[in-house]
Amino acid sequence: PPDALSGFWRGTGHAENDPLIATSLALLFLSKGRRPTLLAKLQYRADPDWNRHPNDVAKLTRYVEPRWGLDLTWQSVDVRTASVEDLLQCPVLLMTGSLDPRPSSPEALQTLADKLRAYLERGGFLWAEANCTGSEFDKGFRALVERIFPEPEYRLRLLPPEHPIWRAEESVDPKYHRPILGVEFGCRTSLIYFPPHPAQSPGPSLSCLWELAQPNRPGIFPAAVQEQIEAALSIGINVLAYATNRELKPKEYYLRRLSSGERTDALVRGRLAIASLRHPGGCTAAPRALRSLLEALQHEVKLRVPTDPVELTLTDEALFDYHLLFMHGRSAFRLTPAERDQLYKFLQRGGTLFANAICGSQAFADSFRQEMALIFPKAPLERVPAGDPIWTTAFGGFDLKTVSRRDPQSTGSAGRLRAAVRQGPPAFEGIKIDGRWAVLFSPYDLSCALEKHDSLECYGYTRDDAARIAINVVLYALQQ
Repeated sequence: PPDALSGFWRGTGHAENDPLIATSLALLFLSKGRRPTLLAKLQYRADPDWNRHPNDVAKLTRYVEPRWGLDLTWQSVDVRTASVEDLLQCPVLLMTGSLDPRPSSPEALQTLADKLRAYLERGGFLWAEANCTGSEFDKGFRALVERIFPEPEYRLRLLPPEHPIWRAEESVDPKYHRPILGVEFGCRTSLIYFPPHPAQSPGPSLSCLWELAQPNRPGIFPAAVQEQIEAALSIGINVLAYATNRELKPKEYYLRRLSSGERTDALVRGRLAIASLRHPGGCTAAPRALRSLLEALQHEVKLRVPTDPVELTLTDEALFDYHLLFMHGRSAFRLTPAERDQLYKFLQRGGTLFANAICGSQAFADSFRQEMALIFPKAPLERVPAGDPIWTTAFGGFDLKTVSRRDPQSTGSAGRLRAAVRQGPPAFEGIKIDGRWAVLFSPYDLSCALEKHDSLECYGYTRDDAARIAINVVLYALQQ
């Protein structure tokens, strides 16, 4: 705190003992501290290999600011001491280097992998790049990814030329394209890696080229070098546009409370009984969606919730112990006759099915509608009216007369991607049984938004409105 008499700040250690320096730094922080953080550079080792190009991120941030019309900041984060909540203040983490990024201790390695996995599960984006030839970094980072994602379906794969990361913001001349590896996790590519150039044809890394950028000194480099720098900056802003959807919030927005409720059978039976439906229609594409919804219920409406969502199949007899089934998917599917019969009984006995198409998947939506038509041939899905009480505060939720929905668009085959935001009432379909909505279905995405995964490709509701819509549906179902 400042000195009460002089108004100066005084720190400890190094130059901050000088009140003039400490006060200058404090005022600088107060003026810029609430700027949205664009990305953070990850410090993962004691030596300076993690920061071979000290000005790279600063120059990339400076490049982005005028193009997005935002005042932005960046920072360095020591992953060894930072908590998951600390990391979540940064929508993008950048890990660079030439040496093996893995800690030597097995315990520290597992802690690092677990921390990064938790960050990615909560909507974060990890961006890695090998500097120079970087063979040690390459080998170590690939092994780290396998520790973060032990599941075989999550592996580094080459991103195709049509991946939106190549044109999310600016077009890049194909001659400056370089291999990008990625891991599809959740609703998007959540981890990307730029491997080193082959030893036989070495070249500069992106961060090296960012470091060279001199926007206020045009003409100091040969034209060929300047073109490489500009291409590297374009690739950088493309990655950031894809990772953040250009929607940057103050740091505190990214803080997420850990669930603190106790999981007991009495709690599940007596207060909140929601199960996630396991089915063959791509139900694992957004694995944390229901957990995020439960956390939102706890935070927004103070509803006690179980700590871990339960997954069930339709043929599980425990199905009838639950009020609400949460279903989502991203691919076509078909239910068996036994599954259709069980779902029919569940709904007839007072249960509710709450479903949404991940990223607005047309394949899932078509399959869902077909299955509902087979289960209820005399009661087809109908549009839930904009003025239905479910979208009001009648059940303790939110007034949802108008919500925001993203509509991804492109300015051409190679043009900038953007997500237009449409305003209007929630677009839901449903089936009524005895005067209540027994089936509530959104053909637009809720799950990716609940997971905090911003994707330029996702047809669906914005983060905040997705949570409010889902909360209203749950509160409605619990009071029927």
